[in-house]
Amino acid sequence: MTELSFNILDMLRIRSTAYVTKNPAGNWSTAVNSHSHLARFHLVLSGSAWVELPQTGQREKLDKGDYVIVPNGEAHNLSAKPGLTPMACDIIPSDEFAPDLLGQGDPSDGTHLLCGYFQMSESAPPAILTRLPNLLVHRGNSEQDRQKTDMLFQLIRSELLHKSGNMSSVLNRISEILCIYAIQTWLEEMISQDLHLSALFDPKFQQVLDSIHADPIFPWTVENLASVFGQSRTTFATHFRTLMGTAPINYVTSCRVRAAKRMLEESNLSLDEIADKSGYTDTNAFNRAFKRETGSAPGAFRRASRR
Repeated sequence: MTELSFNILDMLRIRSTAYVTKNPAGNWSTAVNSHSHLARFHLVLSGSAWVELPQTGQREKLDKGDYVIVPNGEAHNLSAKPGLTPMACDIIPSDEFAPDLLGQGDPSDGTHLLCGYFQMSESAPPAILTRLPNLLVHRGNSEQDRQKTDMLFQLIRSELLHKSGNMSSVLNRISEILCIYAIQTWLEEMISQDLHLSALFDPKFQQVLDSIHADPIFPWTVENLASVFGQSRTTFATHFRTLMGTAPINYVTSCRVRAAKRMLEESNLSLDEIADKSGYTDTNAFNRAFKRETGSAPGAFRRASRR
C-alpha cells in the first residue's frame, strides 16, 4: 500500500490484550460470547481449528499460522471440526495474561491458540469499520505475507517458550501488529472494489486530514477545509461526513480534545494553558467541548487518569 494508506491505518490505534488457550485435542468445541464493544482474534499456533458464526452458519478452517478477527465482537464457535456442540465457554481472563491457560504437554498433540480481544480508537474511520467482514481471515497467501507472519509467529513462540517477565506486554503488542496487518491486507484487496474506501485514500482527502492533524488549533472552517479539498462547502461537508461519520468541524474538535487528553495525562500544565494549547481562548468553551467529547470535565479526567 502507499504511504497515504498507512496514515489512515494509524488512525485505527488498536489496543490489544492477548492470552493463550489450553491445548485441546479430540472433538473439542468452545463458544465465544458476544462482546459488542470488543473485537476478538484467534491465531492458530499449532494444529487446526474451525471458526463458525452460529447466526449465519458462516465457517472457516484455520490451519497453523492462520488467524481470524471478529471485528464486531459477534458470538462465534471455535472447534476441532464444524457442527460440534460447544462444550465450554471462552471467558476473558480477569488478568491481562493467565499462565495457567497454557496447558500441559507437547503443543503438537492438539490445537494451541493465541486469542485475545482489542478495541479500536474513536478516531477509526467509519468507512473502514462499517465495511469490515464478520470474519476477517488472514492466511498469508503471498510469499511476502507468509514471511511477515512467520517472523511474528516465531516471536510469539519464543515468548511462550522462554516466558519472560515481559511476555504479556510483548504478546499484546504482537497481536496488535497482526490485527493491523490483517486489516491492511483486506484493504489492499477491497480498495479497488469500494468507492467509499477508495475515496478515503484519495490524496486530496488525505491532504485535508493531514492539514487538520498538523495544526488542529488553527481556526478551521468548513469553507477553508473545502478549499483544501477543492470542493464546494456543501459537497465537501457531505463527502466528509460519509467517510468519517462526523461533520468536519466536529472532527477538528475531536482532534483538539485528543491532544488535550494527552496533555492532561502527561503534563502539569494548568487547565487554562491546556485550553489555549488546544485552540480555545475561552476556558469555559474548552470545558464544554471536552465534556461533550469525553463525558467528563477536564479536571475530573486528569484526576481519574492519575489514580
